[in-house]
Amino acid sequence: MSDNEEIQGQEKTVETSGSSASAKDDKHESYERILELKRNKRSKKTAVTKVRHSLERLCAKKGELDIQSIEGQIEGLWELLEQSMSVMDELSHAYMQIGKHDSNATTNTEAENFESETLQAIERAEGAINEFLQVKSKQSSEPVSIVNTQHTPTSQQNLLAAENNTGNNVGVSKHKLDPLKVPVFEGDKTRFEDFWGLFSSLVDSGNEPANIKMARLRQSLKGTALEAIRGLGVSLPEYEEAKEILTTKFGGRRRQLQAYMDQLEAMPSLKGSDVQGFERFADLVRITVVKLQAEGRDGELGEGTLHGLLVKKLAERQVESYSRWLREHKKERSVLSLKDWLKEEVRVRVEAVEMVHGVEGMDLSLKRNEAGGGKFRYGDRGRSRTLFAGRGGVGGKDVKPPCALCEGNHGIWSCQRFQDMKVQDRWNIAKVKHLCFRCLGSDHQGKACLRSKACKTDGCTKNHHALLHDSAPPVKRPEDKNPVVPREGETDSRTHTTMHDTPATEALSLRTIPVWLKANNRKVKVNALLDDASNETFLNAEVAGVLDIQEPLQTVKVHVLNDEIETFESMPVNVTIESVDGQFCKNISVKTCPRKVTGNYKVEDWSVSKERWEHLTRCDFAKPAKDGM
Repeated sequence: MSDNEEIQGQEKTVETSGSSASAKDDKHESYERILELKRNKRSKKTAVTKVRHSLERLCAKKGELDIQSIEGQIEGLWELLEQSMSVMDELSHAYMQIGKHDSNATTNTEAENFESETLQAIERAEGAINEFLQVKSKQSSEPVSIVNTQHTPTSQQNLLAAENNTGNNVGVSKHKLDPLKVPVFEGDKTRFEDFWGLFSSLVDSGNEPANIKMARLRQSLKGTALEAIRGLGVSLPEYEEAKEILTTKFGGRRRQLQAYMDQLEAMPSLKGSDVQGFERFADLVRITVVKLQAEGRDGELGEGTLHGLLVKKLAERQVESYSRWLREHKKERSVLSLKDWLKEEVRVRVEAVEMVHGVEGMDLSLKRNEAGGGKFRYGDRGRSRTLFAGRGGVGGKDVKPPCALCEGNHGIWSCQRFQDMKVQDRWNIAKVKHLCFRCLGSDHQGKACLRSKACKTDGCTKNHHALLHDSAPPVKRPEDKNPVVPREGETDSRTHTTMHDTPATEALSLRTIPVWLKANNRKVKVNALLDDASNETFLNAEVAGVLDIQEPLQTVKVHVLNDEIETFESMPVNVTIESVDGQFCKNISVKTCPRKVTGNYKVEDWSVSKERWEHLTRCDFAKPAKDGM
């Protein structure tokens, strides 16, 4: 071995031993750092616990609270808590560096629990301050008698003073006003504007210190609003930061306007007899118009998408009344014109209802709506009430709709003339009067009936009313000993769609196919229903909205089942339909429909269901669209 090789070997040996010693030193330093942090953590937690117990003792005192001392303890507690959390974060990081993940997780859990307990103590202290200030405010608002011992007036002076006091202080002596209260805000963005206006005028613009304002702000918040500022202290910078967080997250004209637009879109279609619903709709439209004007978005108040959305919410008779009003006043169709018509129409309809039922009857109907479910819930058509829908009207008497046949004070199902008719004549009356075939009600159609049930006359399982049951013996058909489930697309005259819970004995699947619809450089996958008997192609309005299609609305009349005619506002559009595999593509003309053409029908996924039929297993079915028709 040469001298150079020997020297290099010695250098490598020295370097290896040096690296090993360095690693041991680093590990030793890490353990020493952890021990130091653990000692520091214990001392900080002990300090926090002492201050917290002192704060709890101050708040538990009966009688006069030392608010200044309590606020000082809260400030000190915030500082100690921040120091403790900083030490725990360093300790957690140290555990991660040496690979002790279990100790790291334990430290994080300990930090979260410790912070939660301390914050609860601070909140209880702030609540005690608020409660004490409220009690003191009520006591100070009571009239105080001032006795002047330095001068004794004559009897005449006493009389004059009494007269002056009676004239000037009658409001103070006889009427004690309750202190103003800030409403509680829970995170509803549509209510933030009202809440923040009251809070700013009653609290923020006052002369109270920042810590008291912060305490009042927390007391006025719940839910997501309170969570947004949780962790902030009571100093002035933190109070300003809390205000900034709330106004940024929940405030702003754009957000308020969008919230009202969402309410309009979610609101169900109006019914002709629902006066309260019509009033709510009119108020919402007026507020939205004002918000749009304040934002400088006057261009959306013409005959555009918003106008079409609002008109779709109206009932057929209301649309006719609106069109007639436009012709009489020589106005163009626009959101502003609709707002003016709604204002006038609400006034006329409310006056008419009050003339017939009285103001008290109107109020009782409104109270029944509120008692039925508290807040009005958009989309809950079944719970909406009309003047004829509720019970317990004026004077405690039942208010019922007049008979559709004889105008008597009874339902048509109780009408003797209707009962004496033949079944076919009853069917004709129900069709002409647009009655619900399931309950014979006059304020809805069968698909919206809440009293739907099986007929049960002679064992009938259909869901028509018992008075519409035909007792004629049905034509018997030879029964198959081995019944076969119908294939896709096959229909059977004995199959009926019902709303009751009787289990179906046969399966029925409409012919559907998933396709792509394209327009305006957008495309969406939908399920197309193949109907050979229809001479028109309809598209759900929601799909047109996804494709960003905007065209002028037209009034369309459609013949549906039972010789009925439905009228609605439709938008003729041109779209491109394309097969899922891309082998077929064609431009077609369709008309939009304001509601789902297929109702609640659920498309069968034949790529999965084909396994139940042997002859379908060889077919390759495409996956249907997830969002229905």
